Amino acid sequence: ISIDNTGALHHIYIRDFEGLRIDTQQLNAMGYSTKNFHQKSLILTSNAQTVLNKAFYSTVQNHIGELILTAVKIWDAPHIENIIWSNVRTLIEQKLDEVAQSMDNSNRINNFKEILFAPTIDYKCVTTMRLVDEADYYTYVKVNNPLHN
Repeated sequence: ISIDNTGALHHIYIRDFEGLRIDTQQLNAMGYSTKNFHQKSLILTSNAQTVLNKAFYSTVQNHIGELILTAVKIWDAPHIENIIWSNVRTLIEQKLDEVAQSMDNSNRINNFKEILFAPTIDYKCVTTMRLVDEADYYTYVKVNNPLHN
């Protein structure tokens, strides 16, 4: 995380790209070939939900969520957690709207929004995955979504 001289969050750097998932159809539609990926590669997927789950885990659950948890522990302010999550949602919505404007088909972004801002969201169960010891098998549980209104 990079914080500017006013104390405002300036950038967030995502370090967890292990298990990255890329939508094969979308990548090909953008003009990139996937023919050189190993046939057993777990990076490519035809499931947009898989891509979204990974992005949600890496950014929202693993990074932003931990940052908010730390802020809530430090600041003694009523409703601070809800206020921060509301601001995060607004920023994500704005960025997704910008992306949608640059695409020929914004339906994909609208589908992501429906999932990303739903009342519940898939929450990656890292402990369960370690106990099962399956590198290519993710387990999730539905939890209340902090990005929901």
